[in-house]
Amino acid sequence: DSRIQTRRLLSLIELLAVFLAESHLKRARRALKQHLDVFDRLRDTQVQLSLLNKHLLEFPELRPFHDALARREQRCLKQAASGVRSVKISRIEKAVRSLTRQLRNLGGDDAHRARHRLAVIHAVEGAFARAVELRRKMDPGMAETIHRTRVAFKRFRYMVEALQPILAGVTPEGLRAMRNFQSMMGDLQDTEVLLARLDKFTRGVPARARPLARFRHWLLGRRTAQIARCLKHADRLHRFWPLDGGRPGDGAGGSHADRRF
Repeated sequence: DSRIQTRRLLSLIELLAVFLAESHLKRARRALKQHLDVFDRLRDTQVQLSLLNKHLLEFPELRPFHDALARREQRCLKQAASGVRSVKISRIEKAVRSLTRQLRNLGGDDAHRARHRLAVIHAVEGAFARAVELRRKMDPGMAETIHRTRVAFKRFRYMVEALQPILAGVTPEGLRAMRNFQSMMGDLQDTEVLLARLDKFTRGVPARARPLARFRHWLLGRRTAQIARCLKHADRLHRFWPLDGGRPGDGAGGSHADRRF
């Protein structure tokens, strides 16, 4: 979808920072983030409605909350439509064309290109190292630590996808495993956001809170199980980019990708 493609472009811009000055990247980054912001609230609301739809039979008391979210979805749709009109696609296109020209002007001989290639790999390794650092800080009592790990891993994953042409060992199976790993943590974040929305809906209104207490208890159990699952499988992260050994193309033990996937 549009949000995913926008996030991929943002990750690509992070890679371009290896070659280009920040002044060349700022305009493209700002335009893309503006486009992304348009859809965030709509996406969250639609995910929440999707989950509620699956459980309306089991929890019929959800109907008023579901209807409130449905109305919110309509408001978000109108806001997104208005926001899309305000986003200047031409500004994004202009920024991308400018970046393309800057890259073409880099030129250089084979030695320069080899250094550029190595610099890009260093950038990916840095993104992975950041994800590993945050994984070490994951705390079962602080779900936001898992969310921060997911965001860092997503940045790394999109970089790997963008670099498939020079990471020959990247396979569809490997990319699917990365998506699944990210989705595992994303499911927890969706539960967190839904719980916050439910609490906002019931806050200060006992007539709403009492009927929904059973569903809230179920949602808390779901969150606990998701946190446990994330912690149990967190070390799968190390399957995607070993920190030791050679780098792609340097002849030292093959590529990272060859050993990962």
